[in-house]
Amino acid sequence: MLAKFYRDKKVSGREVMVTVIISPLPIILGESVFRVQLPLAIVILGYKLGTTYVLLNILSGFLQAFIGILYANIFFKRKPIHISNNNNEKIVFNKNVIIKGIKKSIKILKKVIPMIIIFTFLISALIELGLIEIVKKLFSPILGILNLPGEAITVLIANFAHFSAGYATVDILMKNGVLNEKQALITLLIGNIIGVTMIYLKHSIGTYVALFGRFGLKLAMVNYMVSIMVKILLITMVVILL
Repeated sequence: MLAKFYRDKKVSGREVMVTVIISPLPIILGESVFRVQLPLAIVILGYKLGTTYVLLNILSGFLQAFIGILYANIFFKRKPIHISNNNNEKIVFNKNVIIKGIKKSIKILKKVIPMIIIFTFLISALIELGLIEIVKKLFSPILGILNLPGEAITVLIANFAHFSAGYATVDILMKNGVLNEKQALITLLIGNIIGVTMIYLKHSIGTYVALFGRFGLKLAMVNYMVSIMVKILLITMVVILL
């Protein structure tokens, strides 16, 4: 719909840009609260760490939306709009909707659970065989900048597969005394940056270009940069305040 409005010149490029910057918020809320991220985070990471991490993800969505709204209020002139009241669509929430949501969640879990098992086994094997010490020596100089142990790189690698694999890896490292809660939270947030990057490379850039042409590439890049800036801000806050 937004692409059609843009092609029909009903909205300007800047208006599209602001809309795209704001748009991740409902997606983040849906993924974080109403689907699988929050339940998985609490089950795997524990109530405190899991809830804190998900809340920070939600905060990132609000911060990104705030940036878009602030930009619009500063640089856009207010103009009247006319909204038709002829739309009789209603939000439906009943048994069928719940069942449909559960079925979708089950499909996601079928993909997630094998990843959790695989990475749990791999990290446990690395620890048992002592190979984790090699990983530690290789990556400690880099991750030490954020006061993270070198072993934290395994979480970041796991995030390339799926965020749930990252959760499982964090859980194992915490149980083995490698990460404390603050380090785990920072590592998860860095992993989130990897997750967002993978989404943009696999899906978002192609979608934006398909819908908006060359302008779509600019949309994707700006939205990505704003998202990453917000996540870096959150990491900085955790490093300083916790």
